[in-house]
Formats: sequence, C-alpha cells, structure tokens
Amino acid sequence: MLSSLIGLLVLVQEAPAPWYQSTTELFEFCASKDFKHPLCPAIGGESYVVEIRRPRGYLTAENLLRAWTGYQMKESPLKWLESLNLLEQKPVKEQERIWADALYLYGKILFDQRRFQESEQAFDKIVKVMKTRGLYHQERAWALYFTGKWDRSLGAMVSAENKLIYPVPYFEKFFLRALVERDTCRWDDAFSSIAWGRKKLKEMKETVSLSVTQHPWVVLCQRQNMGKTCDALKDYYSQYYLRQIDHAFYDLDLLELEMKDRGLRQQKEFTEAQVTWRYSGENWKDELGFFAVPLKNLCG
Repeated sequence: MLSSLIGLLVLVQEAPAPWYQSTTELFEFCASKDFKHPLCPAIGGESYVVEIRRPRGYLTAENLLRAWTGYQMKESPLKWLESLNLLEQKPVKEQERIWADALYLYGKILFDQRRFQESEQAFDKIVKVMKTRGLYHQERAWALYFTGKWDRSLGAMVSAENKLIYPVPYFEKFFLRALVERDTCRWDDAFSSIAWGRKKLKEMKETVSLSVTQHPWVVLCQRQNMGKTCDALKDYYSQYYLRQIDHAFYDLDLLELEMKDRGLRQQKEFTEAQVTWRYSGENWKDELGFFAVPLKNLCG
C-alpha cells in the first residue's frame, strides 16, 4: 500500500514543462501516467488516493499543475493565484501561455465564487491567447452574462462555435440565449430558443456516439493506435455528454416553468428562422472573442 501511495504522490509532483500548452501535450502527459491523475479522464474506473501539495511561490509548470489538480479535487488554490497578482500586467519574463492558463483557472474559481466582475476581467485578459479554445469562449459567455453584458455574452457564444476553431459541444447555449432573451423582455424569442434547444438537444442525444469520435482526446488516442484505451475514452465521453444533455434539458424546463409561472405565454409559433444567428462580418481569427450580437432591451 505504501509503495502504491508513493507512486500516486509522484503523479502530482511531476510536471513536464509543456503540459499546459496544448491539448496534445496534456494528452501525452495523461497517457504517460496511464490516465491515473485528477486532470485526466477517469477511464479506469478505479479510485485512488492523491495527496495534494499546494502550490507555493512563483508561477511554474509544477505549481500550475498542483493548482489545477487542487481545483479538480475541490481544494481551491485561490490564495496562491491571488498572490501572483494575475489581473495586473504580465511580467515580461513570464511565458505568455503559462500566464494565460493561470488566469483561466483564476477566472473559473472567481466565477465559482460568484465574483463575476473579476472573473470577466480575468477571462478578458487572455482572449488573444485562448481564442482558439471553444470551451474558454463558452465559460467566458457565462461571466459576461452575469455582468449584464448580454451583447458580448452572445458574441462569445458565436466565437465558441466559429468554424475556424476545433468544435466543442455546447449544450448550454440554448439555455444561455433564452436567459438573455428573458432578461431583455423578448418573451417570444425566449420561448422559441427553448423549443429550438429541445429539438437540437434531442438530435445531439441521438448522435452522441458520433460526437465522441470527434473529441480531441479520442482523435489523439486513435492516431496513436492505443486500442482499448480509445474505447474507454469513447465510453467516458459518451456518458459525460449524455449527462450534460440531460442537465441542459432540465435547465430549459425550469426556465420555461419560471416564465409561465409569471403569466407569460408564447404568442408566435416556433420556427427555426426565429433562432438562427446571422453574423455579417468576416470570420478571421483575430476577431475571435471580440464579437458582439446587438440585442435591444425591450424591458420598460
């Protein structure tokens, strides 16, 4: 047992320098650890004990790994992140990517604590570095929503699904759009977005087995011919996607119920055309993250 525990402790302490730079690097890190690490998909099904060593001192790859590991295991590294003064200008000596990844984690924790203004500030500082990551745009959209920047929140959703970046399933987009429409008193639009969301989520649920084959971890695994590991990853993400879809259905149901409890009813019949975004500009990468969807507030 002791030797096994020591082996697991090493997983947290070892930090190959480039692990934070890309999905490929993180995949290589997880593969080298047989996916037995809190940052990796738990495809083995077995439970294991990891002692968390909190990050101390400067921003390094090892400290950042410890911070992300702690976050995954519900041990917030907030005090360490605050000590880095991340919302100030990046030190010249600091690597841009590691600084951005620390800010990304900081923004997520601030959001979890409902410190939405600061979370938005953290996410906004890393737009240029993180602009090709769909999940970043999705999370930033929520921070912008809670600070009342509805046009930019919808713009972040547009960025998240831009054809120039790798597609990431976005199950919450229907709920978030309907929330924005509710908060701007666009009742018919909100009901339409809910109906459209249910339709699209049903389609996503029916094609989930195809969706997981496009997940970057599955793609990387298949490129390396890792056999049963790839099957385990497919199963893991299939179950994860299905849970997310069910949760998205539940959110839409609650929102619709909340509006109907207020005496609101849909006046127009739902059509696909009512809920299709049309962006008229050019889709260049230097614009990702800076989109805004004008939306007039109809509340009195």
